Amino acid sequence: RSNDFGVALGGPVRKNRVFFFGHYQQIRTRGAAETRIANVPRTQQVTGTIDPTAAALLDRLRVPISPTGTVTTTSPQTADFHGASGRTDINLTDRDIFYARYGFADYLFHSPPNTFAGSNLPTSGSGVANTPMSATASHSHTFATTAVNQITAAFSRSIPTFPPLY
Repeated sequence: RSNDFGVALGGPVRKNRVFFFGHYQQIRTRGAAETRIANVPRTQQVTGTIDPTAAALLDRLRVPISPTGTVTTTSPQTADFHGASGRTDINLTDRDIFYARYGFADYLFHSPPNTFAGSNLPTSGSGVANTPMSATASHSHTFATTAVNQITAAFSRSIPTFPPLY
């Protein structure tokens, strides 16, 4: 199940001089991820002569065992995203134009245990969270029909984190 909704709005603030545009979007996803195939120990690999320490680890961690050496699973997946941006354009004069833009997003994706579902392995599942943002400002000046000067400054930041799934 995926819900995606948003709104966009724009228009003049001051006729032929100042304009704005903004948007907001939110996405919520709940449901099964794609099918995943994991390589696991085969039954004959763990039922024959095996080191006692290895046998104890396989038992304690509840590592899946399969006669074919593979296990196929799907896992629930969640995604929460919302983002927004805004832009303002200003016609300062007939030859000078300025604009500024800012945008951000905030998201959290979870894919719980998918390879070793039901095991105690600490590597099962994944998650990522981030709040990237960016800002831009620009000024253009037209000297003549063949000469234009533009200066632009921009900033962008993204710091992803990988939260545990427990």
